[in-house]
Order: sequence, then C-alpha cells, then structure tokens
Amino acid sequence: MPQLKEFNRSSAARMRFLVDTLIRISRVKLITRGIEQVPDRSTIFVCNHFTRMEAILLPYVMLSRRGLLTRSLTAQYVFDAFPKDFMAGLGSVPLKLADRDDLAVKSLLSGECWIIFPEGRMIKDKNVMEGDTFRIHDGDVKLDRPPHTGAAVLALRARAALELFEEFARKHRLENIFDLERLEDLKVTLVPVNITYYPLRVDETGLSRQVERLADYLESVSLSDQLIEELKVESSIFSPGVEIHVNFGETIDIKDYTKKISPTSVFPPVGKTPGAPSKAVKDAVNRLMFHYMGRIYRLTTVTPDHLAARLLFSMARRGMVRESVEDIRRRVFLAAMKVRKLTDLFIHDAVAEHPESLVKWGGNALDGFFDMGIDESLIEMKEEQLIIRERDFKWPQEFHDIRVLNTIQVINNEITPITEVTDIVDKTLKLSGRRLKEETAGALALTEEEKYQRDYTRFFSKDESKEQRFGWPKLTIGSRKTGVLLIHGYMASPEEMRPLHESLVQDGYTVYSVRLAGHGTSPFDLDTRSWEEWYRSVRVGVSVITNLTDRFFVCGFSMGGLLAWHLAAQGHPKLSGIASISAAMKLVNRSSMLAPAIDFVGGVMKFFGAKKGPVQFVKNNPENPHINYFKNPIHGIDQLLELADVVKGELYRVEIPALILQGGGDPTVDPESAGEYYSAINSDIKGLVWIDSPYHGIVYRGGDEVIDQVLQFIHDPKSAREDSHRWIRG
Repeated sequence: MPQLKEFNRSSAARMRFLVDTLIRISRVKLITRGIEQVPDRSTIFVCNHFTRMEAILLPYVMLSRRGLLTRSLTAQYVFDAFPKDFMAGLGSVPLKLADRDDLAVKSLLSGECWIIFPEGRMIKDKNVMEGDTFRIHDGDVKLDRPPHTGAAVLALRARAALELFEEFARKHRLENIFDLERLEDLKVTLVPVNITYYPLRVDETGLSRQVERLADYLESVSLSDQLIEELKVESSIFSPGVEIHVNFGETIDIKDYTKKISPTSVFPPVGKTPGAPSKAVKDAVNRLMFHYMGRIYRLTTVTPDHLAARLLFSMARRGMVRESVEDIRRRVFLAAMKVRKLTDLFIHDAVAEHPESLVKWGGNALDGFFDMGIDESLIEMKEEQLIIRERDFKWPQEFHDIRVLNTIQVINNEITPITEVTDIVDKTLKLSGRRLKEETAGALALTEEEKYQRDYTRFFSKDESKEQRFGWPKLTIGSRKTGVLLIHGYMASPEEMRPLHESLVQDGYTVYSVRLAGHGTSPFDLDTRSWEEWYRSVRVGVSVITNLTDRFFVCGFSMGGLLAWHLAAQGHPKLSGIASISAAMKLVNRSSMLAPAIDFVGGVMKFFGAKKGPVQFVKNNPENPHINYFKNPIHGIDQLLELADVVKGELYRVEIPALILQGGGDPTVDPESAGEYYSAINSDIKGLVWIDSPYHGIVYRGGDEVIDQVLQFIHDPKSAREDSHRWIRG
C-alpha cells in the first residue's frame, strides 16, 4: 500500500504567503466564525466548493487561524494548476489515489485532520433540492442523483476501525501496551463548513479577459471551456470589496451513527468475502450525509443578494415579470427585517445590523446586484420598472456556464434549502400598494429607534448623557399628501425640534424628526462619527417620509440646516421645498477653524499608538443644557466644517423653493451665512427672514413667529417671495 507524503512546511509557508499576498493586494476581507471551537484531532471538515482556490483557501484558514496542517482530498485538475509536488506538500491527496480510503483512515486514527469537498457538483449551480431532499444535477447529461457519500463512508470506516482496535486491545489484554484510555478519548468527528462570497459578482474582468485574449492570440493554445470559466470566477471573487465568510458548524460525533451497526459489517473478518454494505450501514451513511449536507447549507451567510435573488426567482415562477424597482427594494427590506431575527443562522451585517441600507434613498446595497443582472441580460430597467427577461432567466444553462450566465440563479440556489428564509421572502409578494409602503416606513422608523437604543446604552455617560426620551426619533402620521422632515442641530437631539414638530402635526402634516448619528447619547458617541453618518440618518428619514407621502418639505436647524441644504442640492423628485433655520455655514467662534488641524494631529497620534490626541474635547456652554452636550468633540467640529465646505460648493444646484430664517443676534452662527445662502442658490422662489433674537436656538426659544413662518411656507411656498429680507420679532 502506498504511503501519504509528509507535510512540507516549506510548501505550507509558501501557501500562506501566497494567500496573504492575494488577500492584501485584492483587499478581500476574510471572516471566520466558529473556528475556535472545532477539534484539532481526527476530524473531517466537509465544505462546499465553488472555485479551485478553495483547495488552498481552507487549508490556509486552518493554518493561519488555528495553526493546523490539514490533509485534503483534491481533484487532479487542481494538482495540475500548481507547481509539481506543491499540493502534495500541503497534504493534498488525489481523488483517484490507490487505497485512498485506507490511507485516510490510518491518517485520521493517527490524529490528522482532513478537508473534503463532499460534492463538487453540489455548488457550481447550487441546485440541490428536490422536494424535501437533496438531489444533485449531474452536469450536461441532465441526470439527477443523490449527493456523493464518500465523506460519510470515510468517517464511518474510521470509527469502525477504531472500535475494532479497542475491542482487540481489550480481548487480548493489551490495554497498557496500546494505552486504551487514550484510545477511548480519541473521537472521530466531522465538522461542516460553509464558504460564502459577498458580493458574488462573476464577470469578465481582469484575469478572465487576459486569458481569453491570450487564447485568441496564440492559436496553438487550447484552453478548455471549464478552465476559462474557472478563471473568470476566480478573477472576480478576489476583487476589492469582496467578503469571504468561512463558517464552521457544530461538531458531529460519528459514534452517534455507528450505534446500530457492527464494526465487522464495515470491515469483514479475514477469510470472509466482503459483500455489499448492509442496509444498516447504508442507512447510517445516508443519514450522516444528509446531516452534514443540511448543515453545510444552513451555515451559509445570508446576504442581501440572497434575498433579492430569491425574490426575483419567486416572481418569475409566478409570472410576475415587471415591478417597480422601489417595490422590489421594499420587499427585500421587509424580508431582511424578519430574517435578521432567525437566531440559528449566520446573517450578514447588511441584513442583521443595517437593513435600512437596502431601501434608504441616495445609494442602496442592492445596486450592484441589479447591475449584475443587467450585465448578464437577465433583467432590464425601463422607466423605474424592473423587467425580468423570462426566457433568459429560466433558460437551463449548461453546468459549467451557469456561474457566468445566471449568477442570480446560483445565488438563489444557495439558500433554497433554508426554507424559513425562502418562506419569508415569498410572503412579501402578498403586500402591495399603500400597505407595502406603510410597512416599509414603519419598519424603517423601527430600525432608527433600535439604533438609538443601542447607541444610548453603549455610550451612556452619567455626567454627559441627557434624558433618553429627548433623543428618540419621532414619526407622526397625518396627511398622505404632504410630509415634513425635521433635522435637529449639532450636539442636540430631536427634542430641539419638538415645538415645530407639534405645530406641524396640529396642521395635519405627516412629520418625521430624525435623530442624527452620535446625537442624543453622549459626546463620546459624537466623537466617533463623520458627517456622512449624519447624512445617512437624513437619507433614512427621507425614505420614511416618502413612503408615507406624495411630497415632502425638509426643515433643518443649525447643522441640520446644512444637511437640509445638502439634501436639496442632491435633488429628490418628491422634495418640494426647504426651510433653513440658522444653518451653520460660518461660525462666530473663529477658534473653531483650528479644529481640522487639531483633529489631524490627533489622528496621526492614534495611528502611532496614542490613545487620544492632544485635545479631544472643548467645553460647551449650551443654551439648552437639558438637550445639548457639555463637551464638544474636536473631531465633531472638524466634521461640521467639512460639511459646510461641501455645501458651499453645491448650493448653485438648489432650485426648489427656499425659506431662510436667521437670528440677527445669533451668538453661534455668523448671521452673514444667511445672505450667502440666499445669493448662492438658484431658486426662483426664495425668501430671507431675519429674527430679532439674541439666541441661536430660535426654534426652541424663538416663539411662535418662527414656527408660523415655517407653517406658512409649507402651506404656500410662493409666500417666500414676500418674506425676502424682512425682519420679525422673535
């Protein structure tokens, strides 16, 4: 019988350097879960299979994260893709090696671990389900069969051999010689593993184009269709922004599957001709195979692409080949809100922690997925409608082509066995019209409340945090025709806009007061935020209000005014006007101009190991101490000034009706800011109203005149023309 080659640590070191370099250059993010709990002896790791690189990737994970050198069963074409003896030095064994199973059993009983990809055809198209059982689509010959059972057979043979050895030692009283206690502690186990790629974008970029060009140029070079397809897949998987999730499941003790079978039914005594496996052995093998196959699929990291792929698949199956893009986003979002509550699955952060990213206005986590479908000619976009190209979508692609021609189907097939996920997605098709929009708005508002609760708990400070009730984002539903989005100021919370919120509600409007990230909690939270995160809160607010109303106005105070101007400059088809109150373009305190330099120095110091910069906070004496922070983070001031610079450069884009209110004696914002806004925008309807007030917070402390001006403007935007450069008493 041949012997397994010894591990070549030089090959292992080269492999680790190769993958380290590939990950670093491609900027791929490798994420592992559950690897800390897996056994380090006599274990078979069974994993799904999508590209040849996994024959290197999984051994790399085991070596780099657990320090384990693992053997693996590997297809011959993978050996051929690398230098001679390289794969053998890593412990890989060709599938067709003579006496392979006996060598593997011997290796397992010596304590070595193995990696097996139990069903190569299982993953290329991921089409494995037939009713409630697993069936494998067998390539181009169009046959179906059960999954291979090789890994299960190997595991049972190893366990049976161990039991026979223990029985022999006891029978002949060789316990001390063979250290029976150690043998009894030796377990043959199996661990399911899943590798999920997100986003999975199989396109003809980079390496794939170079390979095809080389093949066209050198006529003598003959590349197989399979190799071309493999290179296309691998060149796009290792691309910037891709995440590789490697999830390890719970250990399966093989002893649980050998209780009803005799070891001699697996290894017949000498002189007895081996026959076909008994029914008990076959049953044990099949039960084990279906167990780990099911676990492999349930270890999939459920991503937004999975939910979207399932939705399109279900729509096509029902003959729903056209729907608005926004309704599709809404359905995926609502599905994500329920899927994230499934505690026994691995859920991607975009679903579990940031489901609003699936539906928020101004950039969406599903954009890349739709682009992929368009590139593969599976869907098209016309007048904000998504159209499924039914013939191309349902066409039965060849086995080796499906990963390139219909990636959406491949992604859908990956979660088909996870029926609780597919059921949730399918049920969203029962929603339509106003109900679909209302449920989306309510769920979006809920995500913001959950974020606030988490942030308040995480950053709570006894000396700095205010009453939690002041920081809650607030939604009040009124008119379906007109809504108002309110944005509070820097170091404040939605409480700052409460008087205006209540007045708008009394007039019958639908009103949503956003809570900007880092606000309503403590200055230590604000110190971690960027202005882009503040604007993300606004974008979610836009999605809340536009799902409930036909049109909306935005009203922002101080820094909230800056964010409102930024929103107006970006443009939104439903945005009908902007009311800007004491928007912070120029600050009275000129020392704030030092904040960018101080923040930069602090960032450099942190890069080199310092815990904090030279100055992290400055004292703040707020007008409303029950709302505003007492500490002002330097980083926050820097972000505020950066936002102001961005807004200055885009005000010329604003063409919607605008009302500008500014306190004449504002101690925080330089009143000259108001005139600059008025001059810079290109609105035909615009008005500037000066408020005779010594306060900055003229919404909370300015009296009814300020609120009346906003109400009048929202009721009749043309009234802004009459207000140009007028003074009123605050």
